[in-house]
Amino acid sequence: MKAAGSYLKRWRLVIFASWFFIATNFCFAITNQIYITTFTKAGLLAWTNATAVSVTGSTSNSIYQIQWSTNLDGIWNVLPGFTAITGSIAQVQIPTPTNTSSFYRLLCLNPIAADSIADFSTVQGSNNWFYGYYGGTSATPYKTGDFQQMASIVPGGGYGGATAWFVLNGTYWTCLFNTGGHPNGITTSQGRATLQQWAVRRWVSPISGTIRIYGVLADLDNSSGNGVIGHIIINGSELSNYTINNGGRTNFICNAVVSVGSLVDFAIDPRDNNDYADSTTFYFTIQR
Repeated sequence: MKAAGSYLKRWRLVIFASWFFIATNFCFAITNQIYITTFTKAGLLAWTNATAVSVTGSTSNSIYQIQWSTNLDGIWNVLPGFTAITGSIAQVQIPTPTNTSSFYRLLCLNPIAADSIADFSTVQGSNNWFYGYYGGTSATPYKTGDFQQMASIVPGGGYGGATAWFVLNGTYWTCLFNTGGHPNGITTSQGRATLQQWAVRRWVSPISGTIRIYGVLADLDNSSGNGVIGHIIINGSELSNYTINNGGRTNFICNAVVSVGSLVDFAIDPRDNNDYADSTTFYFTIQR
């Protein structure tokens, strides 16, 4: 096989961009080379020169194909053995080079619609996410309609020094940061007000159809406390809930049907109104 430099002299660098829903696929093609590095939450592919590839990162819940073509304007064929790949790592070995110019691309079949970590913002509504709480001030406060937006951003105020949204820092524990949050309870500490508040991250769906939610709920502080409950509530109806004890962790997958404008709430409940040591990991990837 000739060195890449000789191919560069003989072949013009071709750039191909293809969108599949929100997935963006870039292909820099030189004869019998594949150009793939990382796959981001929005489906963005960066490419490098290699004859084999390992795709890692945010592909853990993705399903995708490796495709090849002899003409960028022609038919793309599924590379045998890679009809649908899932998992955190995908490895592809390019066939033995021939004299035929071959171009390869990765096509995401179920692109990610939302990622609570990557999408985190200090602007309400950015990427269709809102940061708020259920206030616990009515007889049945734990409904979609009780959602109120948080008012303040505190740099370094969240767990581990993360920037966080707060209802009122110093008065309530209730906050949300990129990977999770903290609720407030009747049984509380360090002078916080004795009021139940669930920290609620809301995603307003921009799509219609079936979505799959992959998530993690974990206790960040196992020094004390009784754990938390994580709730997923869609348009006022609870889809599922997950309870962990002090120091506990659970991974979950669930399906839901949404429409454009559906309100999907992810709530951290202090469990038994006790918010001791309730810093909580609660994050999710939503796929269409």
